[in-house]
Amino acid sequence: MVEKIDSTKNIIPLIILNWNGEYDTIECLKSIKKSDNNRFLPVVIDNGSKVDSLDILKKNCSQLFENILYTTKEKLNNSHNLVIDLVSSSNLKEALIFIENNENLGFAKGNNIGIKIAKMLDTDWVMLLNNDTEIRYDALTALNKFINANNEIAAITPQIRLFKDKDKIWNCGGRLTFFGSRKYFYAEENIDKVPGKGYSFITFITGCALVFQYKKTGILTEDFFFGEEDYEFSLRLKKNNLNMVCLYDSIIYHKVGSTIKKSNNIISTIYLYYINRLINTRNYYSDFRWQITRFLSYLYLPILLKKNNINPLKSYSLINDINKYIAINKTVSDIEFHKAMIKC
Repeated sequence: MVEKIDSTKNIIPLIILNWNGEYDTIECLKSIKKSDNNRFLPVVIDNGSKVDSLDILKKNCSQLFENILYTTKEKLNNSHNLVIDLVSSSNLKEALIFIENNENLGFAKGNNIGIKIAKMLDTDWVMLLNNDTEIRYDALTALNKFINANNEIAAITPQIRLFKDKDKIWNCGGRLTFFGSRKYFYAEENIDKVPGKGYSFITFITGCALVFQYKKTGILTEDFFFGEEDYEFSLRLKKNNLNMVCLYDSIIYHKVGSTIKKSNNIISTIYLYYINRLINTRNYYSDFRWQITRFLSYLYLPILLKKNNINPLKSYSLINDINKYIAINKTVSDIEFHKAMIKC
């Protein structure tokens, strides 16, 4: 029997951003297809993958889903009727929207393209899910039940376990620290340490698996080409007194590091982390608090370099470069991102 949703407003677009990660994305979609799901609509956003990678992904999607709407970011604004027709006439378990950006827009901007689907459907909720994750069969059902009963919550993360070591936790959300960092809850703990049911309030939420009421929270910041969007999101919600929770009943598995492994330049990764975080916190902290945050982060830099088998003395030149960059920049765009990668 075909299960159709009562109203397009009740649909939750489930956005999966792909960039040359076709095999991870396929496995992620398979786990969604196997799940107890009659409300979440998978939306694949391809961020300018190579032709061969894109072809493999499309071929597998056509084998997994009966009804697929293919479009591009350029055509998306004119695809409203096609989107409505797809979700109105299809069993959601057989429906997929596939959007090609035809370029790498970065994490935030790429996902924000997908959020346009939520706006077309006038739905209240949207979900972002890393392509290197797989969900447990009942993860979406647990989210759906919680959403129906807790409309006052602005954002939710599932319990996120490690994929390779499924008895260990990656995180259950976390808390923002006072000086520009965050602490994950239950990180690296065995799953028996985590409550089996219920939820807890958090002040930091990762973009790996993020369910949120975008009309209340706003979309992801596009100030940063890669990274930092979840930290900014958490700072924003805390500032606006919007509640976030980790829902323990909903479980996903994360192949931690699949994206990071594509960049093996540790110096550039550290450099980008610092300029992202310092620019971000400068927008939310008082000047006094931000100056202390910057001072403490620079004190830690030699230790961080040493942990990565890099001469700690390199921290002097790195700090100089960071200071020069943040003095004249308020964002880290794609052009600035790639310049920074080359420079380091």
